[in-house]
Amino acid sequence: MIAGKSNTLRCHVDTKRSDRAMGHNHMMSRLTHVILTIQTLTMLSHAQAVMAETQLFDVHMMGRTLGQVTYSRTQKDHGLHSTLTARLNNTPMGVFDGVFIGVRQPSTGPDGRQAYEYRVSNVSPKRTRKVSVLFRNERVVQTRVTPPYKNAMALDLENAPLIATDMIDAFGAVSAQTQCPGSLRIYDGRRLIRVSPKSSIVQSKQLTCLMTYKVIKGPGHLHPFNFRSVGVSLTYKTDALGRNALDQIDLNAGVFNISLLQNN
Repeated sequence: MIAGKSNTLRCHVDTKRSDRAMGHNHMMSRLTHVILTIQTLTMLSHAQAVMAETQLFDVHMMGRTLGQVTYSRTQKDHGLHSTLTARLNNTPMGVFDGVFIGVRQPSTGPDGRQAYEYRVSNVSPKRTRKVSVLFRNERVVQTRVTPPYKNAMALDLENAPLIATDMIDAFGAVSAQTQCPGSLRIYDGRRLIRVSPKSSIVQSKQLTCLMTYKVIKGPGHLHPFNFRSVGVSLTYKTDALGRNALDQIDLNAGVFNISLLQNN
């Protein structure tokens, strides 16, 4: 009888231990599930922020709003898709009114290998021109312009030691920076441009980066002015968490002083 009672008591104790173990395992399982859910939501929210981003700028000159510039990028299955749109509809006497629509996206080169395409449509009251440039590893693979430029630069695609990016990628690089950007070499289908850092100024909660923009091959900008050198000032403001974000772009060329002000 004593042995039977002992066995019965041991059985009850083992059952309680088993119940406690099962309860503990269940609690740990629920806790793990909660942690994984939080991590998943955090990753998804972060991915969402990276996958889609849009920035809006108002274009000003001498206190006058000329139009807007919109930059956006989206991470899709096959790579990064970026767009840059400039709509000017209030320039003096409508001289420079028009729409610039640019897309940068994954593509395929004439040899069947993967590349990135810079595709632009320039629409003005005078004409519409379309430009397509294929890049691979920051080198130009192919350029197509319709209708062709009358005085386009001659670019030896096979032999030129050209390391370049396009206008859309360069704008994205500047807008994504939190510090002053480094040098950029830009090819827009007509001219080769070098953007170089000059100096920087830190005041209170803002960082100002002074840059030089020079056309090193090809014609200048804005016929008949043909600007070949433009002063660039980038202003990054610091938020409450100490992070810098692009707030303003100032362009100075001759009598033209144009500002792009962040409007997000």
